[in-house]
Amino acid sequence: MIGYLRGRVEHTSPDHVILLDVRGVGYEVSVTASTAFEASSLDDIQLFVHTQMRDDAIVLFGFLSLQERDVFRQLISVSGIGPAIALATLGLMRPEEVATVIARSDTDALSKVPGIGKKTAARLILELAGKLVNYSDIATVRVASSSVGDVVEMGLRELGFSVQEIREGLTGVELPDDEGRALTVALKAMNR
Repeated sequence: MIGYLRGRVEHTSPDHVILLDVRGVGYEVSVTASTAFEASSLDDIQLFVHTQMRDDAIVLFGFLSLQERDVFRQLISVSGIGPAIALATLGLMRPEEVATVIARSDTDALSKVPGIGKKTAARLILELAGKLVNYSDIATVRVASSSVGDVVEMGLRELGFSVQEIREGLTGVELPDDEGRALTVALKAMNR
């Protein structure tokens, strides 16, 4: 499974697809409208990836943060919510806004997303209540590059640490810019 891709933005299109050149290999990645807009002004980008295997294709969905990818995965876990609706939701709301809307049972806010009516919004709220982390409560790890913080968080979560453990273990820890050294520093901090 692909965890993330970092490469040169070759092309963005109106249907929110990025063609990403990673060491001579081009990847077609579906993204939100806001990510496509941001990518259009960048030379290089890092995207956290969700891979969907279908009978007729392998589809990659890219996100600027792990939180965004996690919310996407939670959204598509709900019956009747496909990747297009999940991307549309994240195109209109940040991950913490999605979590807040669901925690408040705000069907009106969810119904503003194209493809989500009142019944679907109610089902989303019912199935995701208590499952989405309140991302605004997560302590931000202080690093020079936000992508390093995302890579460290992803690495620690892959090793079995929970978001709560990461937040508590890395509070006040300053991580270097290099991803490898940052992960080493983070692991030492987590094991104190």
